[in-house]
Amino acid sequence: MNESLINELTSYPFPESNLFSGTSCAVIGNSGILLESELGSEIDSHDFIIRFAQGRVKGFENHVGSRTSLRFVNIHCVAGINNNTESVRDNLLIWSEFSLDIFKELNEVNYVATPDVDLTKVSSLYPDSKFTNISTTTKDKLYEVIEKNPTTGLIAVLLSLANFKNISCYGFDFYGSEKHHYWEDSIPQDRTVCHSLDEEKEIMYYLKNNNIINFK
Repeated sequence: MNESLINELTSYPFPESNLFSGTSCAVIGNSGILLESELGSEIDSHDFIIRFAQGRVKGFENHVGSRTSLRFVNIHCVAGINNNTESVRDNLLIWSEFSLDIFKELNEVNYVATPDVDLTKVSSLYPDSKFTNISTTTKDKLYEVIEKNPTTGLIAVLLSLANFKNISCYGFDFYGSEKHHYWEDSIPQDRTVCHSLDEEKEIMYYLKNNNIINFK
């Protein structure tokens, strides 16, 4: 882990910085550990709230809050809209509540996607929402921190470093709990195939231990 590079990110001029506002940020992971406490009101007290992928809000407000400022999405979120039949098939097998069009259900305004996501169709379907791909500049910078395909959770936290004085992370356990998603059941998967979870955990705990972010 390159500590000096991580520290550099706290003042790095990411092109996506215009998507953020306020001084305090809550970053809401999707782990089932969120169900172990009722921190919804505390989460909603933050200026800015980040969520991920198909993480539901309705029906879980006591645990995850009710507001969303920005949602990070990946290629699976648009699989149904982009007619990616193989991805849809796999996700329907793995996740009990996988949605073919999560954007209709969420009815949110601001989304940011990893560089590999084709946002053409979803942008056309929901013209009142704003869809943004992470820039190549940002991708290259983040890959200096972690080489193996960072999760959207880590991406969001690293982007937040340069934009907020107070960052609190909820629902992050690096897939250590049995319930990977608080709103649904799933078939177990080996996440290390595509992500370096041990390295991400090391980075997150470095940030926590140096009082750069908080874990809740």
